[in-house]
Amino acid sequence: MQVNENKAIWLRPKEEISDDDYKKFYKVLSKNSGEDPFNWVHFKAEGEVEFTSLIYVPKRAPSDMFDNYYGKQTTNLKLYVRRVLISEEFEDILPRYLSFVKGVIDSDELPLNVNRETLQQLKMLKVISRKIVKKILELFQDAASYDEEDEDDTEEGEEDDNMAETTPEEQQRLKDEKRKKKMDEYNEFWKEYGKNIKLGVIEDSSNRQKLAELTRYNYYINYYMKYIINGIISIYYMIYINSRLIQYISNLILSIYQILYLIFYFRWYSSKNSTELTSFDDYIERSKPGQDSIYYLAGENKEQLLASPIIQGLIKKGYEVLLLEDPVDEFTFQHLNEYKQKKLVNVGKGDFKQPEDNDEQRKKQKALKKVFQPLTDWWRKLLSENVDSVVISQRLIEDPLIVVSSESGYSANMERISKAQAYSSKGSNSQQFGKKIVEINPNHQAIQELLQRVKDDPDQETEEMARVLYEAALVNSGYSIPNPEKFASRFYKLFNSALGIDRDAPIKEYEVEIEEEPETSSEPTVDQDGTKWEKVNTDDAQWETVSDDKRDDL
Repeated sequence: MQVNENKAIWLRPKEEISDDDYKKFYKVLSKNSGEDPFNWVHFKAEGEVEFTSLIYVPKRAPSDMFDNYYGKQTTNLKLYVRRVLISEEFEDILPRYLSFVKGVIDSDELPLNVNRETLQQLKMLKVISRKIVKKILELFQDAASYDEEDEDDTEEGEEDDNMAETTPEEQQRLKDEKRKKKMDEYNEFWKEYGKNIKLGVIEDSSNRQKLAELTRYNYYINYYMKYIINGIISIYYMIYINSRLIQYISNLILSIYQILYLIFYFRWYSSKNSTELTSFDDYIERSKPGQDSIYYLAGENKEQLLASPIIQGLIKKGYEVLLLEDPVDEFTFQHLNEYKQKKLVNVGKGDFKQPEDNDEQRKKQKALKKVFQPLTDWWRKLLSENVDSVVISQRLIEDPLIVVSSESGYSANMERISKAQAYSSKGSNSQQFGKKIVEINPNHQAIQELLQRVKDDPDQETEEMARVLYEAALVNSGYSIPNPEKFASRFYKLFNSALGIDRDAPIKEYEVEIEEEPETSSEPTVDQDGTKWEKVNTDDAQWETVSDDKRDDL
């Protein structure tokens, strides 16, 4: 009998394993021979529990990753105990948002003869889970960052000699190419797994880690502050190890840190560049002096958001707006609330305050409010079932009006997502999603004409014009029309008036003269060569099947 003496790849020293070996093992592990992994991490953990692990991040996300996201979750990690396979699909060892990773875990300290149910409750398994999550996040951070340390990670020898022979301009060009390549690789990763990272911000309160076990803390708070907080928490653990209060405070700090740690990976499109992803730090670096907020708007796609009248005023003044087109983005921002003391502001809300609002603008706004008060009061009363208030807008440029949600109401994006749910309520919009706020543009001629008509005693046509304008603005602002059939009816009547037709003109059947078809001639037609062709009626003809011999005679 021949014994296989080859060591498993995850038990071999990393220095002895080539990239090709790692890729070959991934293809066997994932049963996908056609694609290499995005990246991998191979490590041996020591301390509370000793184990070895090899974790892969696939290049492509599984197509069914979110089909049963909140159902029973199994990970793609194989658990070995002393080189014996215990489980191929293990539950709860990783949080849901990391369920796409694949790999193996091998430990000599877990009991070999224990069933899955008992193994789930082992404290050691929770320690393993925490350390694996830490390594995966570090892998993500390495993929997302590019700094001077990366430039020093070149292979010695021929590459260094080539760099030494090039000019400073050529060296900078090569560095820029490496930086761009790494950014492109991470952008591809973000397209596949960005939603997972955002869900991690919302859900990842159960995978808390010690501050000392995490790196790259200086991205979020002062570099030296990490050591101070780390020392304080260490003292707390030593002195008050049994204190529930201190444990609660420590866990709370670790949860907040975990969220900040994940924020580093976030990427969105923006009004500055709708083709390349940007981060919070990039946004802050480009923001105007004195700007204390990060502006964002959520919607169905970036093209619609970029054309939205809601952000045109901000863009004209030089402000950047993040464009959130992923359904989970707005949930994520609501959980974050702020980043680096910059408040996250949804410009699709009615409580949004226009920046650079000086005394002169406030006086002008007050005067406009007084002038247009007859129109705003009349319009609010007309739409009282769905509208809470009608106000003068400071952000509209070309559009006559927009519709936004109240501070506590659903934004257009959240309302659209809620309506799409299978168990959504069928109640009225105002009851379920809150009443809307209408902002009108005092510089638009249509608004000025409506003001004059209201002052002169509005008629039925004026009311219908006001309703059609409101419903058109609903669509343009990202909402859906509650009663599209009524909107269509009002629009057709106004269209009739614009064409000079009676707005209530009845529908009449259009009469046309039907021309009689000319009788066909029975005379034979003659070709140029004198051949006559005559149409023959075969309806009453008798047909006979003939044999081959008879057909030859014919």
